[in-house]
Amino acid sequence: CTSIDDFCRATGFNLPEEVRVLMPPEMDYLDQMPSEHALSPLYPKIRRQRRLSYLAPALIENLEEVGKGIRHIWLNTPSTNARLRGALERYDYLNNKLMGQFE
Repeated sequence: CTSIDDFCRATGFNLPEEVRVLMPPEMDYLDQMPSEHALSPLYPKIRRQRRLSYLAPALIENLEEVGKGIRHIWLNTPSTNARLRGALERYDYLNNKLMGQFE
């Protein structure tokens, strides 16, 4: 989630409520405003991760021209872990590009 936080910090983008609600309570060090409607600490971690694995790529698709039209790839990715890894790699790429470190 720090890749998403770095991206938001660099672009001034505020995460939508439906994403902020999925942030684990122990990640209170992030610069994002906490959700007003936090999920219960008993909400299963795997469900939180699964929901975030679909929302994080959707944000990329809405923010980046290159990300448009690849929704079917994200949706067909076979696992939550793979979707999250792919999204985080894309956020790292965007962060590096924004910071002028992309070669």
